[in-house]
Amino acid sequence: MPTLPIIVCVVSRSSGGHYPIESPSAHGPCQCLRTRLSPLLARFSVSVYFSGHDHALFHIDPAALHPRSMRKRSRGGSHFRTALHGVGAGFTVSASIAHQGSCARGLRFHYRGDGHLRALSGGFADASVHKNMLKVSHYDAHGRKLYSHSIMPRATSHGARAAFALVV
Repeated sequence: MPTLPIIVCVVSRSSGGHYPIESPSAHGPCQCLRTRLSPLLARFSVSVYFSGHDHALFHIDPAALHPRSMRKRSRGGSHFRTALHGVGAGFTVSASIAHQGSCARGLRFHYRGDGHLRALSGGFADASVHKNMLKVSHYDAHGRKLYSHSIMPRATSHGARAAFALVV
């Protein structure tokens, strides 16, 4: 019986969960994840965290959210360096900006749909792995690219840079 090659994508230092740590939309930030998950993302030098729940497409740079004094308190630099991407728009995208004020300084992209039919303006994200970076792109329901963000691997606690790799 022939065996099929298994492609495993090893995206070093990426993570995801249903709930967002920070979000500009209806449900907003999750204090429990801010308190409990953010330090773990820092400890393990996670470069990106993907989330859904809010039916929103967004990118937040948390380093811009917090004053330098707060960032310096964490061991080895900021634990607010993990890029946050909301990728759970699916069939419908939320037009809500209910919590935009809580993340406005770090908000780099927020898609709220097209015109009057926002309920039918879904979207999705794609993550492509390259040797020295991870590229996250956000698209509307028609496949038009709305935004892209390149993420470089973060340095590990030992100072070495984690690499992105595609293993076949």
